Amino acid sequence: MKYVLGLALLAACALFGATENAQADIVILKSGGEVRGEVVNADEASPERFTIRLYSGGELEVDADQVARVERQRPLVEKYEQRRGELEDTVEAHWEMAQWCRQNRLRAQREFHLRRVIQLDPDHAGARRQLGYKFDQGAWKTEEEIERAKGKVKYKGRWRFPEDIKLDEQRRETERQRKAWYKTVGMWASWLDDHRAQQARTNILAIEDPLAVDALVRRLEGEDELAIRKIYAKALTNLATTDAIRAVVDYSIEDEDRDFREYCFDLIDTNKPEPAFEMYLAVLASGQSTNTEINRAAIGLKYLGNAAAIPALIDRLITVHRIKLGGGPAGSTTTTFGRSSNGSGGTGFGTGQPKYIKKEFTNGAVLDALRELTGEDFGFSVNAWQAWYAREKSRKRGPRLNPRRD
Repeated sequence: MKYVLGLALLAACALFGATENAQADIVILKSGGEVRGEVVNADEASPERFTIRLYSGGELEVDADQVARVERQRPLVEKYEQRRGELEDTVEAHWEMAQWCRQNRLRAQREFHLRRVIQLDPDHAGARRQLGYKFDQGAWKTEEEIERAKGKVKYKGRWRFPEDIKLDEQRRETERQRKAWYKTVGMWASWLDDHRAQQARTNILAIEDPLAVDALVRRLEGEDELAIRKIYAKALTNLATTDAIRAVVDYSIEDEDRDFREYCFDLIDTNKPEPAFEMYLAVLASGQSTNTEINRAAIGLKYLGNAAAIPALIDRLITVHRIKLGGGPAGSTTTTFGRSSNGSGGTGFGTGQPKYIKKEFTNGAVLDALRELTGEDFGFSVNAWQAWYAREKSRKRGPRLNPRRD
């Protein structure tokens, strides 16, 4: 039997359809109700009416202008709707249904039945746990209730303290700005080869943001032209952060270009950045430093003019290094302490293998730094320098600096 659903009967039939065993489709009405069944003509482009075949038998026709939408159901949902229509409203029935929904990955339906279980039995532990509740301080609480009680908020799927979130956001913003400087410095670097060179130089030397250090160091590493390298080195010295000064100190010691090394020393001499002192001192004291590196570190310490370097300079006035003969660059050296494991002064590795010998070096730049800092000159006599320093310390005012220094 087929008949047209009139306005007066529409709400009643919609209510009836909602309680009947479910069909393949759900017809959502503009009035707020719904009718469940199989929409026979659902594939028509613009039907004037929807024909609905009910599970209980018979068909209904609903004017299209009374329908908000039609929701097509997949077979598994149809099966669920049929089971739900036969379900008793008990704890056991809803719990069993929730487990069936879990096996069939019907999440929303599973949650519906779990929540019905705890409505009927508030202390049902299984349903509580599956809904995410935890037994805390004598009561069942949701994760949200527990975490909010700790002062946490949910952020990107995780419960976190607001101060930690703020720190993370600050770190991300810092990294964003750091990366932005790569782009900006790169743009100015491209200007250095054309008519905008003076503007580029002005812009680079005017940088005041410490977050630009990495971009400047990267540019310096990849640059060969001396004039441009000097711009980057000066910009780093102007910033005067620890990382910026470390780059200038490293270049003053390690760079192969003598002119650029001397320029870096000029920057150190002019600006006397505080972080440079410990950096040069570390190179001077390191057992891995070559005598070349020791002498260059001494030059930096001389320019800094800090009397605290005097004991370390005295200690490194004469150093012993291992020199590799054969199997590598001639004259390459490393600092050594003590004797080799067999008690000899050198180590051979057989025919064709490199041989190491120990050699004593007097470090001229170290002596020059001592003369400059103290106004004294005991040559390379370590004992004489140590005796002088001991006398100066006994005066309880520390060693006197050279009064002739600027």
